[in-house]
Amino acid sequence: MIYHEIAIDPESFEDLKDLGLLERLFGFEHGRLVALLPAKGKNGIQEEKNWKLLVKQHLTRLLPGKSKEIELRLDRIMDRCVWRSRGQSKHDPVQPWRSLARDEHKQREFAAILCSETGLCCHPEYSYQGMHFPPEAYPDFLRAPIHVADSLKSPDVFLENLRPLITSAKRITFIDPYFNPLPEMDGQASVWLNTLKKLASFLTDSNRKTIDIDIHAKSPEYDATKDICRINMHPLDFINRSISVIEGWFPKETTLSIACWSERHRGQKFHARYLITDKAGVAVEYGLDLKHDQRTDVSLLPVELAKKRLMDFDFQNPSLFELDARESCKGTR
Repeated sequence: MIYHEIAIDPESFEDLKDLGLLERLFGFEHGRLVALLPAKGKNGIQEEKNWKLLVKQHLTRLLPGKSKEIELRLDRIMDRCVWRSRGQSKHDPVQPWRSLARDEHKQREFAAILCSETGLCCHPEYSYQGMHFPPEAYPDFLRAPIHVADSLKSPDVFLENLRPLITSAKRITFIDPYFNPLPEMDGQASVWLNTLKKLASFLTDSNRKTIDIDIHAKSPEYDATKDICRINMHPLDFINRSISVIEGWFPKETTLSIACWSERHRGQKFHARYLITDKAGVAVEYGLDLKHDQRTDVSLLPVELAKKRLMDFDFQNPSLFELDARESCKGTR
């Protein structure tokens, strides 16, 4: 498992230090995400009472002079740490939060449920206050930093493991020098086609249609080390032909962009592979051409490093690579 979805009782927080703890330990770069539970109110006047509002109301009662700081911190938490995956979970002022969490867990399991009650230490329920100094009885994903996970490279499994990152994104960026979906030019193209077909299906099933997808590849060139020509065509021809192959799989609202880049300055090779969104990103050990019979290491990128990698491939101001060609397509299919 790459991301752990964790439900947290809104009344677990006793002071601003508890919000600071959540900001330090949770987020896409840490592999821990807060479940939006409840996602909405049940009826009428309770309609707006989702998890954020319940936390705000609880802490404002405890810290009446800190309402502005509470609001600002919760805005950051909602942007960086919360996965909105529980759209149907409803707040009922009569039902205790812990009971709601248990009911939701039966429908679709959480990695853990962190409650306001102290001393809890039995799967899946643990005390949030215990997170300040987690005892050995807490599972590893609550006790230790999460930097690297692994995944089967089957498109179904790999993309499902990255579901939180993908379904939270407005933009998805693939960076892989060996991207090539043209079967006539590469005997391995079918694995790229499987990857992109599954991504298109995944986004459609998740109702994520208005999304930007950027793909960055190395320019077609002769590979002297292997004495082969990987792709013998102009970069812009390669881009246009690639778009024509894959564009029909994605919803027409999707913006699809492909760019070809030269090597880094001073001849350093364009090698690393990434999947980065506007939220965060991961580095993939063996590439994004997904296969059914391999596993790969997936490294969670710190937010600043993910931003830096995206800046390396900024169309307007490439800092480390030279842009050879770029083309995008939207709404023509």
